Amino acid sequence: MLNIFQPDIGNEEIKEIDKTFKTNWTGKGKKVDELELNLSQHFEIEVNRVVTTNSCTEALFTVFEFIKEEIAEIKSKNEVILTPINFIGAANAIIKSGLKPVIVDINDSAFNISKVEDKINANTAAILITPYGGNPQVNVDNLFYFCRQKDILLISDNAISISTQYKGKNIAHYSDFSLYSFDSMKHVAIGDGGAIITPNNSTVDKIRKRLYMGLTSKSGLSSKKEEEWWEFDITKPSRRSIMNDITASIGIIQLKNLESKILRRKEIYEIYENNLKEMDEFKICVHEYSKKSKSSYYFFWIQFSSREKRNLVSKWLKSKDIFCTFRYFPITLVDGLKKYLNIRFDIKNSHEYAHKTLCLPLHSSLKNDEVEYIISTLKSLVESEEFKKLK
Repeated sequence: MLNIFQPDIGNEEIKEIDKTFKTNWTGKGKKVDELELNLSQHFEIEVNRVVTTNSCTEALFTVFEFIKEEIAEIKSKNEVILTPINFIGAANAIIKSGLKPVIVDINDSAFNISKVEDKINANTAAILITPYGGNPQVNVDNLFYFCRQKDILLISDNAISISTQYKGKNIAHYSDFSLYSFDSMKHVAIGDGGAIITPNNSTVDKIRKRLYMGLTSKSGLSSKKEEEWWEFDITKPSRRSIMNDITASIGIIQLKNLESKILRRKEIYEIYENNLKEMDEFKICVHEYSKKSKSSYYFFWIQFSSREKRNLVSKWLKSKDIFCTFRYFPITLVDGLKKYLNIRFDIKNSHEYAHKTLCLPLHSSLKNDEVEYIISTLKSLVESEEFKKLK
């Protein structure tokens, strides 16, 4: 089966893990510190604003709990604006923190959040954007400026956009909090892991405490006390959500090789684009702001005129050992979430595009002949009479 996503891991990662084993320490330590330093250099952001965690989902929970308890309650704001096209982890985090998710539509086939200027009110604490497919949110600089003017936090779920740039800067520079995923399907695949880019030093200190049981001081060998070094204190009850040196070791190598792998993703993306752009049976979605931006090339997606055509193609490709999917299934269609969502605006674009879109395999391990097989298999169906009969 040709997978939609696949990690690209080799002997370099194994050797780095072996070095860590030989230090006799596999918990949170020097390798985590090294990865955070390397991430700060990648984002061109101060290292003391970068903190790792055990998943992007935990990053979402931590940030929204922080917003609820230390910002929203003080300012009497409790609403977070987001689109339906989000991973359930985002909605879960907003709801569990005690904030209210307010759903707004996307405005185009690139899944950009619609204009929010007329959607905010006195209760708006934050706006969550999810740069789709590794492309930046359109005019993200203007959106960030607008949020600053209105005293609203801009949160960017950059789980699939680690190297995405807009106007020459990594998009981490265009939000108050940027969140990253290092799970087994992402650009930097370490099994499970994540990172948070915070707005300032005081915030990162509070975030670190929240990620490590609320501890305010170190105990044991890490303590600077001359006696009774086993004593400690906490700011508040919290979870243990830290990264360890084993996963950080993988991350160090993955990050070192990241740009070459994204370059390979770009090559695959362009093979798809060059071979499919003339097809009348579906449209490909090239980001309209591509000249101003740099993509992380996480999705290559095509859109059909109907849900029936999309579903026929997905089943056909799967029967030929090509696994495709759509990301992200709208949270507004998840039965277990519906009662928590505030849907007071029209969201027809989100559902329409979600029902017509299909993501094709895109990862750095794909070989050219495999990409060509995907293209030829896709073309063989959409040019058939069976496909043409569908509306």
